[in-house]
Amino acid sequence: MRKSGRVRIRGKWWQIEIKKLPPMKRDGVWGATRGLCHYEKRTIFLNPQYDMETTLLHEVTHACQPDLDEPTVEQIEDALVNALATYNKLNGNRSK
Repeated sequence: MRKSGRVRIRGKWWQIEIKKLPPMKRDGVWGATRGLCHYEKRTIFLNPQYDMETTLLHEVTHACQPDLDEPTVEQIEDALVNALATYNKLNGNRSK
């Protein structure tokens, strides 16, 4: 079942869709597709087979800053995930 919703990112409406995604070829190697940011269509796709919260942070970063390279987006994702984990510990939410 495909689920979707809308969110404003940098003043424009974007669609977020949850659906299974086929593998993609990157650098000549086929691999899992956890998520995808389609900038022209302003749609973020999240694959429910993987951690969608982390993937959402990653893909929203792409949506906000499409000029960033993948290693930079991954560094931002890691920083956000770590900051949220620390916040959850400080706030008494141990579920993450």
